[in-house]
Amino acid sequence: MAIQTQFRRGNTYAHSLFTGASGEITVDLDKKVAVVHDGATVGGFPLSLNAYTAAAYNQANTAITIAGLAFNAANVDLNYSVAGVTGNVSNIQLAAGITSSGLLTTANISELTNLYFTNARVYAAVTGNLALKSNLADLTTANVVEVNNLYFTNARSRSTISIASSNTSGNGSYDSATGVISINAANVTVSSSAPVSPYVGDLWIHADTAVQYLFFGDGDTFQWAEIGTTASSGSGSTISVAGVQGDVSNVQLASGISQTGILTTANVTEVTNLYFTNARAVAALTAGQSITIDANGRINSTATGGSSSTYGDSNVVLLGYATNANVALKANVADLKTANVSELTNLYFTNARVYSNVTQLGYITSSTLSGYATNAQLSSYTTNTTGSWTVTTGTNTYSITVPSSGTYQLWVRGNIPNGIIAYSATAVVTNTNVPVVGVQYAWVYNGGGSPIDFTSIPNQFVGTSNTIVRSSTAPSATTNRFDFGINNSSGSSQTVYWGYVTL
Repeated sequence: MAIQTQFRRGNTYAHSLFTGASGEITVDLDKKVAVVHDGATVGGFPLSLNAYTAAAYNQANTAITIAGLAFNAANVDLNYSVAGVTGNVSNIQLAAGITSSGLLTTANISELTNLYFTNARVYAAVTGNLALKSNLADLTTANVVEVNNLYFTNARSRSTISIASSNTSGNGSYDSATGVISINAANVTVSSSAPVSPYVGDLWIHADTAVQYLFFGDGDTFQWAEIGTTASSGSGSTISVAGVQGDVSNVQLASGISQTGILTTANVTEVTNLYFTNARAVAALTAGQSITIDANGRINSTATGGSSSTYGDSNVVLLGYATNANVALKANVADLKTANVSELTNLYFTNARVYSNVTQLGYITSSTLSGYATNAQLSSYTTNTTGSWTVTTGTNTYSITVPSSGTYQLWVRGNIPNGIIAYSATAVVTNTNVPVVGVQYAWVYNGGGSPIDFTSIPNQFVGTSNTIVRSSTAPSATTNRFDFGINNSSGSSQTVYWGYVTL
């Protein structure tokens, strides 16, 4: 009896999951064909039946015939006159609505894969929150977050003001809610002992001696100072003094003053308090630097480099007596402006100083930000992190680690003589042990021999447009760490810059 040989067999679906050994032959029971395997390709290579081959041949012949007829029909002489093209033109397919004399421009070509530019599309493509704007005029206190420098409010201003409870401020009160400061009138107390907790300006009359005391401060201490005695009642003396009428006792009148006389400095003897005289006023003046005072009280300027000026008795305001270098302050506060006050610790505002303090966001420049935002809602939502690697010669792995949960825009760029590498990715990181949803791009310039090159890029990205990817494991143990294999064959260490923006 003849020997029967059987090969391994199964249906078409089973073959789609099977990888045979190199050179192994199996049988597809659905297609009724043999399948040759190479030890690597899943499903192997099905052989065609003779009937299939003949049918394919006939279809190919038919297609060639149709193509030839189409070519002959299309290859006719066209005498169209199109701007820039004249003469016989073959095999031209014109879009519907385009005349023979029309210009092929984006105005009359249908939009397919390449989309036309519109402002709306640009604005729609700008996602996330912008940390900076090139238009600095939009940065106002109305839309900038308050951090260290606090904005002015009435409540904050009033809360910083208080009225001392000591004697330095008088008897008063302060309402921090309304900002109203009230100073009460001085108190007059008649008692045998000094009042407790007096205020500056209070008057105390001793009940036993009628001596008057005024509470005041001399700059160092606060004290009661005797200022005189009050009149005490007596018997029967009636005098008429201007403004005073009735019984007055114990009044000592200066010599020559009658009971109807008016007490003035003209008829009151001078004792401790000296009367004013021009001579006394001139004697009280002391000449300072670049100033002389003559016997008539005239103040003269002798400032070096300035013209000598004399100021008479009626004009003792010294205006411009010294050179500009010697004038530290002016009495007229209105003249103290930034235009004439020297700059020291507090620096004046300039556009250049503002621009120098604006840090660009790695891949974003001021020119790319211009005009994108339609409002000034600038908040500190976007965080930019940057850094660099010192890439040594040979092949090594370098990493970017981001927080374990968030959405990020990552970038890597290196630019050395004859070598450029660039990388960009958008990544949604959920936690450290699941894949990253996003898309990544990498490019290497190989025109100069690739002295710097990517040997690998992160492997944790998943995602296909308009599909849902399901998996139970992550491709790496720590998916918030993005690893890059970089080969440096330039002969020396090179710097490669990296960064990411938290969206």
